[in-house]
Parts: sequence; structure tokens; C-alpha cells
Amino acid sequence: MSSLGYSNAPDGFSVPSGSVISERVDQENTVVAVFTSPGGRDVATYLREALPGQGWEITADGNDSLLFERGEEYGAFTVAGEYAALSVRWDARS
Repeated sequence: MSSLGYSNAPDGFSVPSGSVISERVDQENTVVAVFTSPGGRDVATYLREALPGQGWEITADGNDSLLFERGEEYGAFTVAGEYAALSVRWDARS
């Protein structure tokens, strides 16, 4: 996500190449991305394939939504109509 201008994204966290993000939060303990492109199901497919290789464990997957975690970092992704949203938060960062 750093390639999209995020300065607080988790190390190595990526989203599909060419993603268009319409709304964003980039805070010290939280990042949020609202995608307008690619479609939400395409982002979900990408995350299902990419997250395990980045050290994330997918803990829930259903109804176009995902929950995932890596140590003290927790993420969520969901699809609603034309949009998709991703959030990652952490309580402490070493």
C-alpha cells in the first residue's frame, strides 16, 4: 500500500496493481481504503491469494467479507455494491 501513498500501512501489505482508492485513512494505528476499482470480488480474490504469503492468517471468509490477522495486526475487508473497503488496525507496533 505504500506505493499508493500510505505511510502507515503494515510492512509488505499489498493490494491489486492499478487499484483506485476513493477514500482513505492513514493513521498511526489504522489504515482504511475504499476501492472503486477493481471490483470488490476481484480484490477479495487477490487478498485470498496474497495474504497467506504475506504472513496473514485468514480467520473468516464468507458473504464477500474477510477477516485476517498477523500478530497484533487485524484486518477486515467487505464488498457492498460497487464499492469495497479494507481496514487494518493494530493495538501496538514494535
